[in-house]
Amino acid sequence: AQEGAHDDCVMALAIAYYSKMQQSAGEYTPRKWTRDMWQDYNKASPEDKAILRKRWGAPYTGGGYYE
Repeated sequence: AQEGAHDDCVMALAIAYYSKMQQSAGEYTPRKWTRDMWQDYNKASPEDKAILRKRWGAPYTGGGYYE
C-alpha cells in the first residue's frame, strides 16, 4: 500500500465486519416478523419451524406487531 493510504483502517473495518458475523445476540432475541414471515412459519413443518426461528430469531408478539 502507498504511504498514508489508510489501508490499515480498511483492514480494521474488514476484521470488525467479519467478527460481527460470528457474534450472536442469542437465539431468542425478539424481533419483528413480517406478515410473509408469519405465513411461511405457519405453513412449515415442526422441523422447518425450528430452522426458521433460529434464522429469524424469536418473534416479538406484543405491541402492534403481526401475530
